Amino acid sequence: MLGWKDLSNYDFYVVTLLESIQIEWMLRYKDTQALGVLLHHYPKVSWVLKQKAPQLKTTLEELEQTHQELPENTTLRALEQAFIQSLEDWVIYVTDPNIYDQLSFNQWDDDELLSLTDFTNKTVIDVGSGTGSQLFRMAPKAKYVYAVEPIGHLRRFIKAKATEKGYDNIYITDGLLTEIPFHDSFADITVTGHVFGDAKEEELNELTRVTKPGGMIILMPGNNDEDNDTHQFLIENGFAYGRFLEPGPSPSHGYKRKYWKTI
Repeated sequence: MLGWKDLSNYDFYVVTLLESIQIEWMLRYKDTQALGVLLHHYPKVSWVLKQKAPQLKTTLEELEQTHQELPENTTLRALEQAFIQSLEDWVIYVTDPNIYDQLSFNQWDDDELLSLTDFTNKTVIDVGSGTGSQLFRMAPKAKYVYAVEPIGHLRRFIKAKATEKGYDNIYITDGLLTEIPFHDSFADITVTGHVFGDAKEEELNELTRVTKPGGMIILMPGNNDEDNDTHQFLIENGFAYGRFLEPGPSPSHGYKRKYWKTI
């Protein structure tokens, strides 16, 4: 539980607001047994998810057919509430992204990013933009900033915020870290944060592909403050690193690691 918002009053129908990519993530990362039971008990929700993600129809049908019985000593409402709370960040993205935008961990010192390289008049790609934490720090200096964000509701949030702030150098598109929608050597600087690590080789290959020779890749943050597999991978691939303070209550926040590499 992230503790960003109490979702206990929500019912399972809220998952119909999720987008196709989030439904894929739900099947990959969340409790599929609980999902199967809930789909069985909420056939209207099941129908909507299959329309939104038809490529997952067979998988969703198998889940609701295989997992129909409630776990022992658990009510449907308790199962529903626990599952919805496990989707806390995704639900906030599609209902009220301003909650995420104002969280304390987004309020780190701008110079932690801006001091790593000169952003002046540069073409920048920001992958996994979210609500624009890095994006709106770079936009005043950069020539162009391209926001790559797979969640449509977040793209609309960024667009509205860019208009409000008067930026005309921000361009917003759909895409993933493993499928960055730009040609080779497109950007002077490519930035991402909080999203690296699920498919390290594939992600690094894409970041490298779209970055010009002599340009820079920045992961901000790229990792927790620990010597784990992600850290070892990045060091072995030529990244330098430093620590910075991500505000907010520990242990979720506190010191994180940022990584950078010149291509």
